[in-house]
Amino acid sequence: MGKKISIDSATLINKIFEVIEASKIFDIEIKKIKIILHPSSYVHALIKFSNGLMNIIAHDTSMKIPIFNTLYWDKPKPLITKKVNFTKLNNLNFINTSKINFPLLDLIKRVPVKDSLFETVIVSANDCLVKLFLDKKIKYTDISKILLKITNMMIFKKFKKKTPRKISDILKTKDFTEKFINDFYLY
Repeated sequence: MGKKISIDSATLINKIFEVIEASKIFDIEIKKIKIILHPSSYVHALIKFSNGLMNIIAHDTSMKIPIFNTLYWDKPKPLITKKVNFTKLNNLNFINTSKINFPLLDLIKRVPVKDSLFETVIVSANDCLVKLFLDKKIKYTDISKILLKITNMMIFKKFKKKTPRKISDILKTKDFTEKFINDFYLY
């Protein structure tokens, strides 16, 4: 993994993004999605159906598999992968997440039900803050603190009521968010 993705995994913002994506793609209320951790990273999703059945999506930890399947979803092709070590699946050991250890989990409650530009604020602010951290301009712990502070500011809360109509709306929101953070935290 690259530095950015490693930091997103450490703060769990990547899981916040996945919850937002799953909510939008599958038309599921965010409050029905729960984030749990699988330390050995073999289980990528658990899906519980209303009839009581549960599907577990498990595969090798390589991101080649989901990327490959995203590219070839409409024309299945075989992919050569490592053999799954089933003994690792014998003991799944899921871990509940905690807002104490992962404060960004609080962002889930702030995401509006309807599509909005607020999601762009979250992504853009995170990208900008991770860059500031990588450039050694803020501390690692500042990423979560600043992101939570920003998403609670009235100047950014207004984006919860704005629906993106065109790509330029998203780009303007991204630029506005990044400029605000850079102006505020770099000087």
